Amino acid sequence: IPNPQSPIPNPQSKTQFDNYSFLSYILIILRIIIYKMKTLFNDNWVFSEYEIDYNSMFEDGEPILFTPDQFYEKAKDQEYKSISIPHDWMIYHVQDLYKNSVGFYKKEFKLSAEQVNDRHNAIRFEGVYMNSGVWINGKKAGEWKYGYSTFEFDISELIKEGDNEILVIVVYQNCNTRWYSGAGIFRDITYINTPKTYLVSDGVYFNSTPEDNEKLEDKWTIKI
Repeated sequence: IPNPQSPIPNPQSKTQFDNYSFLSYILIILRIIIYKMKTLFNDNWVFSEYEIDYNSMFEDGEPILFTPDQFYEKAKDQEYKSISIPHDWMIYHVQDLYKNSVGFYKKEFKLSAEQVNDRHNAIRFEGVYMNSGVWINGKKAGEWKYGYSTFEFDISELIKEGDNEILVIVVYQNCNTRWYSGAGIFRDITYINTPKTYLVSDGVYFNSTPEDNEKLEDKWTIKI
């Protein structure tokens, strides 16, 4: 899809319009609309780390996989410090890489009535390593186990006008990789605010199949 910063072709100019297919022109418009509804959400986060006792990760000799929910009550007792997203807490343990621990991320943010009422609100994480859960105003939005893929939660029913708080709990238990993985929110976070009717992220694709290969030069009619 063309970059949203690219100039929009003028349909009245044949020379300029010939450089774009009609489909690309539509995609530029959609990209600009979607681009304006997304906000980078990386600022003003605080973080705390809680060490996991190694012996607690086994029961009768079998490994235990903890969940973010098991550490939720500990979030309020932590001492937090300001950090920048993207963030990797493992890199600070140069003498003890792959240390078993839990990362707590919190952020407070405000929303106006116009952003809340009859609107779709979502939070999108490009990458969190690795076993993570997300809470909005004390209510769970969802969890994600795989550390390298993007995920998104609809939080429309969890947010409110005025002050809001997001909590992300990330559980790191070694061993889980053959290479340096890092730990934490290591990619961008995006806040999405759209009308109730919206295009699903990564859910719209355009494809064209001619009915007759002999008539590729005919006019096209496209309805969206």
